[in-house]
Amino acid sequence: MPPTVLRAIPVAALLPYAKGVRPTFRGSDDVLVVLQYWLQEVKVVADAYSAHLFATDAGYARHVGQLNVLTYLIEHGDANHGNFLVSRSESSPRVFSVDNGIAFAFTTATAGTPGAGCECRNSRPTRSIACAP
Repeated sequence: MPPTVLRAIPVAALLPYAKGVRPTFRGSDDVLVVLQYWLQEVKVVADAYSAHLFATDAGYARHVGQLNVLTYLIEHGDANHGNFLVSRSESSPRVFSVDNGIAFAFTTATAGTPGAGCECRNSRPTRSIACAP
C-alpha cells in the first residue's frame, strides 16, 4: 500500500488550486486532505501473483506474502483489475494494493456488485515467507 497521510492545510493555501474550497470542520480554517505517494515504474496486471516468480524469487515471494497479510488484516474486498500493481523491477518486484475503499468490514462498493472480483478474499499463502530485517 503506498504511504498515505492525512494533513490539515489552510484554506488560503488551497484557494489558488481549488476555487471555493471551504474548511472541513466548523471552527477551523483548514481543509483535511489525503496525501499519497505516487507510484512510478509500476504496471497494471491481470493478476499480481505469479506462481513462477513466487517459487524462484525470494524477494517477490516476501512482497506477495506481505501484501497477502495486509489485505487479510484490513479485510480487503476489492480485488478488481487495476487495484493491484507490480513494480517493473526485474528482480524482487514489489506488489501494491492501491484501492482499499472496501476494507475494514465494508462489504459493498458504491459502483459495483458486492464481492465482485474478490478472488483474494480467501487466499492464503501456501508456504511461510521469512521477512528480511
